[in-house]
Amino acid sequence: MTFINELDSVNYVATLVQWLSSRMSPKGSLQTTQDTALALQALTRYATYAKENSLDLSCQVTLSNNKDFKKSVKIKRDNATVLNKIEIDQGSEKIFVNVKGSGTGILYFNYTYKAKVPDNICKFNITANFEQKHLSQFEILTRISRSVEDRNVRHQNIRPDYRMEVCASPNEDTPDGMVIFEVGLLSGFKANATDLERLVNEGKIDLYAISSSKVDIYVPSIPRNTTACVNFTLEQEFTVGQLQSSYVKVYAYYEPDFSCERLYTPDKTSPLLKFLCDSENTDVCACAEGGCPPADPLIKFLKKTRTNFRRGGAA
Repeated sequence: MTFINELDSVNYVATLVQWLSSRMSPKGSLQTTQDTALALQALTRYATYAKENSLDLSCQVTLSNNKDFKKSVKIKRDNATVLNKIEIDQGSEKIFVNVKGSGTGILYFNYTYKAKVPDNICKFNITANFEQKHLSQFEILTRISRSVEDRNVRHQNIRPDYRMEVCASPNEDTPDGMVIFEVGLLSGFKANATDLERLVNEGKIDLYAISSSKVDIYVPSIPRNTTACVNFTLEQEFTVGQLQSSYVKVYAYYEPDFSCERLYTPDKTSPLLKFLCDSENTDVCACAEGGCPPADPLIKFLKKTRTNFRRGGAA
């Protein structure tokens, strides 16, 4: 924008626009939101400054080893902002692009290839802790008393909650910018939206998205040599036999290849691993091994606590 204000040469400014465009993705973004906003502002200013009289381009793509392959795209003023894509066949040797007409456009060439990467290369250091929350006597009594009037939901209400904590720290080659914590949910569990909303209000995360199988948490940034942690509650909706592991994936928003993924599972001593069920939608399960908790542990606790309270009062 500075050169547009100071110089009259459209050609000179055009070279700067080409340099800026070469660093943007086909979707029009740079590595950070701030850079993207500034770049779009500069390009908009240039478009007003240049004021091309006409835009009528015809682009034809052909291949050296496939004479039958011919793809054409016409770019005019009414479709100039639409991203046109041409898929190239695998195994193509040389690609020819022939452009005719008047105006200016941007051509991106994206390609992918497979390369063996060492298994131990990760762009983030990740820790994932999944553990049962320990409720106080008051919380247990309150939870049970609220469900006394509706016996149909009593068992659902007294299921224990679990705490999920994910921490990540970037390695040196990880780009700056927004980072996504993608937390896969164990079968039968759902995320507590109240906890996630609290993280938004505290400014620890920008936003979140909950689906039936995962939670996406948007962290503003993780500066190098620092660690970012998010923790929230997972609520058990139904019991699942032979519970399997789930995953946590952390990746850079603007460069998803900069990522790391780890599995997490309940502790080996967790009651969650001690059930065999006929299906995911049943509450009738059998113990797979010894050590299962009582069928109604909180009710037993309630009776014992009330007895202690009465004895204490009598004393």
